[in-house]
Amino acid sequence: MQNYFSSLSSSKALCHILLSILLFLSSFNKASSFRLQGAAVKGQLLCKGIPAAHINVGLFDVDRNPGDPDDLLDKE
Repeated sequence: MQNYFSSLSSSKALCHILLSILLFLSSFNKASSFRLQGAAVKGQLLCKGIPAAHINVGLFDVDRNPGDPDDLLDKE
């Protein structure tokens, strides 16, 4: 490793080191975004204080990124 960096100019060697560190650290951010997630909802839907009957309810994953559509997780 020492011979590789000694053959480069000091500014190029520094750029290679910084780029390697940046790529290594960015892999942690990507790995953590693919962790298993879960959500659950339990309750009663009321309309003017009376339990609503025969109503379809959907659970959506609302995305903040433009161009990334919201995903329907489940419906009942």
